[in-house]
Amino acid sequence: MALTPEFGHIIGIGKALVMNGSAPKLTVAIARTIDDEKDLLQAFWQRLRAFTKERGTPIFVTWNGLGFTFPFLIERSTALGVEPSCILPRARFQPWRHLDLFAELAAYDPHRYVSLESRLTLWGLKLNGSDNGHHFGDHDLLTEQWRKGDSKPVEENLTLILEALHRILSRVAPCFLEARNNGP
Repeated sequence: MALTPEFGHIIGIGKALVMNGSAPKLTVAIARTIDDEKDLLQAFWQRLRAFTKERGTPIFVTWNGLGFTFPFLIERSTALGVEPSCILPRARFQPWRHLDLFAELAAYDPHRYVSLESRLTLWGLKLNGSDNGHHFGDHDLLTEQWRKGDSKPVEENLTLILEALHRILSRVAPCFLEARNNGP
């Protein structure tokens, strides 16, 4: 139940900014305690507001953002009274606004959904600092370590996930760039 926004909490948010094929600029923010969740969300929305004001609405790229990440952010923000700075794009089949790699690569067919680790393995993609198994942290173990005051494993896990998303996006970008150029 900890992975539901009704009972879970956001303890870390990882973001990567990639512009015109540049190397990703990674940012990972970790709450020190559960009580810092509201501050973490406020900072996220403030930074997104500043970004959209300066550069316009970005193309969001996520792994299961439609089914997990965006609903979780919205629900936890609502529960804590944190006002979002923009509406996160949650419509399916609009990769020019929100490219959910998890859903798009499975053609929105739940029978074809595969984990991030499996996608990396299937495509033979390797990550820096990890073996071929691409072991992302166990949520329960990461949470336990974080509760004991060790936030480094959560930070490392988010960084690894961002790197994995970038590797996959680099591989599929030509397919989605064409679709985006022909879109609205």
